[in-house]
Order: sequence, then structure tokens, then C-alpha cells
Amino acid sequence: MKVENSRDKLLTCFEVFQHLKETKSKHRKSIVGIEQPMLRAENVETIVLELTGYLQKSPTFNQTEEGIVEFMINMGKFGLEKAELLQIINIAPTSLVTLFSLVEECDQRYTEEQTLEMIDIIRLTLGVKENIEPEEDVVVEESNN
Repeated sequence: MKVENSRDKLLTCFEVFQHLKETKSKHRKSIVGIEQPMLRAENVETIVLELTGYLQKSPTFNQTEEGIVEFMINMGKFGLEKAELLQIINIAPTSLVTLFSLVEECDQRYTEEQTLEMIDIIRLTLGVKENIEPEEDVVVEESNN
């Protein structure tokens, strides 16, 4: 078998999630109140359910098409690569540490003000409600009285 287009289009998690929701709503049919599986293969049904569950817990769940379009427009001035933009949309970083791990040579390409502006754009456009990333462990000392 020959691969004609090895990488025709890259999809965001948002697009995958939307596709799964549309496919699920089209293929689920109720017969006498009993829902039928969307696909015949049990393994595929399981994968779809697990993927949907994962995406519902990710930043993807709060994203909108309009927000992603606004994100792309606002981030255009930074000259990020397509792969970097894709990763930022999928992960929606809310800290500089995470942003630096997604953008190659971020500290050399951008000033601190620019990276903080990127974080602000991400928070405003990608529907980041709260800090999804794990915070540092806080040790609480108990007093013995």
C-alpha cells in the first residue's frame, strides 16, 4: 500500500471531540427505548467512549470554534509554527513553564512580555476557566496542642 498524502491535515483535540460528538449523535438510534451501539466493533466503541471521557476532562471541553479562530488571529503576530500552535490549542498552557515546553527556543525567540501576552491570549480565547495544571505541593503543618 502506498501513502499518497502522509500528513494531509493535522487536527486539534477540539476538532476530534466535535467529530466524535457529531458521529455519536448521527449513529445512535433508539429502538423501543434501548440505545444501540454506535459501531459494531466493541473495541472501537470502547476507544470512542474513553477518548470522549478524556477530552471532556481536558481544556478542549471549554473551547469554542470562535475562541480558536480568535486565538489564531491574535497569535499570528508571534510567528509560531503550525505544530506549536496545534500543541498550544490542545494543551492550553496557563504557565510560562508549560508554554516554554511547547514553543521551541521560546526564551530566545520571545521576550518575557511577549510570553506573558501569549498566556493572556490563551486564557482569554481558549476557554481556560481555571488553572488545570497541577500546582506545587503545599505542605500544611499541624500544631500539636
